[in-house]
Amino acid sequence: MAPKALSGAAKRKKKHQQQYSTQDITKQDQVSLVIRYTTLDFEKKQIQIKESFLGFYLLSHHGAANYVELLQNTLMKLDLNIMKCRGQGYDGAAVMSGSITGVQKRICDIVPNATFVHCCSHNINLVLCDAAKSSRKIQSFFDSVQDIYNFFSSSSPRWAQLAFGEEYGMKINKITLKKLSETRQRYAKKYFDEVDSDRRLTTTDDNFRVTIFYPVVDTVLLQLRVRFKGMKTVCDDFNILMPEILTSMADELIVQSSYDFITKYKEDISSDFTRQLIIIKGYLSSKYQTDHLINMSIHDLADTIVKEDLTSIFPDVFIGIIIFLTIPVTSASAERSFSKLKLIKNYLRNSIGQERLSNFCLLA
Repeated sequence: MAPKALSGAAKRKKKHQQQYSTQDITKQDQVSLVIRYTTLDFEKKQIQIKESFLGFYLLSHHGAANYVELLQNTLMKLDLNIMKCRGQGYDGAAVMSGSITGVQKRICDIVPNATFVHCCSHNINLVLCDAAKSSRKIQSFFDSVQDIYNFFSSSSPRWAQLAFGEEYGMKINKITLKKLSETRQRYAKKYFDEVDSDRRLTTTDDNFRVTIFYPVVDTVLLQLRVRFKGMKTVCDDFNILMPEILTSMADELIVQSSYDFITKYKEDISSDFTRQLIIIKGYLSSKYQTDHLINMSIHDLADTIVKEDLTSIFPDVFIGIIIFLTIPVTSASAERSFSKLKLIKNYLRNSIGQERLSNFCLLA
């Protein structure tokens, strides 16, 4: 999409920005800037969430202030108002997500409603890494897997044996692994007035469950709660727009919850938001069955409002939905741009100019 058209679309709707950096083949830091926004087609009665790659930009210094300055200058050149930003997403690097002097904190100082969400894809990866490190036996297992990979990948004949083709498949199927020795189950003797030891720890299955499985599960559950705390905050803020929750709430609770929402987004929605919520609650309850409302998402509610030409009747509710839809979930678009960077600026094209590089990536 051309910058002029993109600017117009972003002005009409709220937007979110993603910002990442990586080194190219010439060891220069390239910053990838992506914006997320919504478009509304009244003729087709369709609402769409889009993410547009704005280009690569050189960064000579790596402080949080330098990232913010680059972002502000880029948006100004494209005639995009940073005050319209309602979300920002980065990885977990301290310079980006730091709560005191990081990029997200500096952006929040400029735009208080620019909600920061740590990339969920990175969070899931970190949860799995923490789970893998929660037990020495788990670490030993993955070390063994890595050693096996290194052993086979260092030799072409060995690697061919892992391909499981027709030629090697029959040979591999005939190979069986044999146990070194049978595992014996020993139990502690129990005497009068003597506390029996935990007999489960001496059995193979129970030993695995207690010493490996349960600690890994506990670590995963703990890390999911801690690392997705920001996403849970966003969900709690916009729960009032979930059709299932909205239709089950009493009017008094809707008034209380909507007051908090209006206070946070007072620059975007008016005090009429509460009245509109109560009316749309009655509309949804009369139009849809409970089973349908359970499976209805906020995006589905937006589609309903657009298709039924209700945007002029519920303008504040619709703006609240737009804000929710522009808040990021992952920063995969920025990550994908780095894959194109490696393909375009390679060893044979390492002297390509910055503007040409950015234009090629836009085409790709």
